[in-house]
Amino acid sequence: DGNYLFYTAVRPERQNYQALFQVPSLGGTPRERAFDVDSRVSFSPDGRQLVFWRRVPDPSENRLMVLDLESGKDRILARTTDQEHFVSAPAWSPDGKRIAGCLLRPAPNLETTIVMFDAATGRRRDFKKFSRTIINSIAWLRNGTGMVTSGQDFSTALVDQVFLHDYPDARTTRVTND
Repeated sequence: DGNYLFYTAVRPERQNYQALFQVPSLGGTPRERAFDVDSRVSFSPDGRQLVFWRRVPDPSENRLMVLDLESGKDRILARTTDQEHFVSAPAWSPDGKRIAGCLLRPAPNLETTIVMFDAATGRRRDFKKFSRTIINSIAWLRNGTGMVTSGQDFSTALVDQVFLHDYPDARTTRVTND
């Protein structure tokens, strides 16, 4: 709603972890909202929840976390194995039904998969796989008909490009060519 700014910062006493803070946009005292936040956040369409990634060393996994802003409680929505690394912040769909994310399988079989998680149940569905590609950001179009990503497709370029992915049919178009 524009009333607050959210940011991550390291606590001086816990240098290995980032916390999520909220501060009024017109100034004021920051308030810690979540601890151990390993990605940018994405807000639900109604602004009542946010989602982020948390990497956990034991057991070695990635957790997709949802924070209820009113209660301050977070919950694990989904888990991925450590063989797939999240490479961008999750993105909540405009209709609130799904959360998109990008998971990377490192070399020798370098592959990024755009995945969809059901926002209520956490059920995962692989949307589209890209070999020899690292996608480093994802965002939904405002009308929900697709997503925009940026990343490197090593089969065609060594610099980041912008791609448009139609939803739900998964047709991909490269937008930039430089």
